[in-house]
Amino acid sequence: MTKKCKVILRVPGAWEKSVEVDCGKSVGDVLREQGLLPNEYIASMDGRVVTEDVRIERDTVLTLYPVVSGG
Repeated sequence: MTKKCKVILRVPGAWEKSVEVDCGKSVGDVLREQGLLPNEYIASMDGRVVTEDVRIERDTVLTLYPVVSGG
């Protein structure tokens, strides 16, 4: 049986959602499963910016900052 991890997805000032995922999934996998595109967010876990290939091994909060571009 696969161990489950609770992940709180949070976009500060906008929304927050709690999901349960298989531990060992990547940040990118979790975002895509929730209909979010990893290249549209900068992800932070434990106060550190993480890339989409970082594995989620325990319950955690994943703070997402939308990428803003302009000219």
